Amino acid sequence: MRNDKCSVLTVIKMKDGPDDPVIAFRLEPIHLGEDDDGDAITSCVVREASAPALKEKTAKFRRTDELLLDALRQALAEHGQLACGRFDLPTALRVADRGDVFRILRTLGFEAHATDETARRAFARRVQALTGEGAIGAYQEHSRQGWLWLKQEELEAAQLST
Repeated sequence: MRNDKCSVLTVIKMKDGPDDPVIAFRLEPIHLGEDDDGDAITSCVVREASAPALKEKTAKFRRTDELLLDALRQALAEHGQLACGRFDLPTALRVADRGDVFRILRTLGFEAHATDETARRAFARRVQALTGEGAIGAYQEHSRQGWLWLKQEELEAAQLST
């Protein structure tokens, strides 16, 4: 059973929705019955998770995750631009081009001996993991185009705009 696994949903745009766009949840398997052969028929139920479960999970970063966060901070400092209402994000939030973050990450030694395509796939997996951890936000328009930001900065920018 994987009931202790916590995932995070980040709502980018919702009409008439709540102010807090980050929702922690977990999937719980449920038993529905048995088929003709006696095999179990199961499904999943989405259950809201508590914020402490989310905080526990965010504390366990891999070395490559720290490297990615460093690259994102550097990209924000060197190339970051204001969201200016893009993707319903706070106007004062700085976002970085996904490609800039990847290029900086490679210069920091990420997947140093891998081909560019293999490194891109590893990068996409780590971005997805850090987004799920609630450490970064991501918006991707196409397979390689998109924006990344630090979730903490998003929260701070949101507080400034209120």
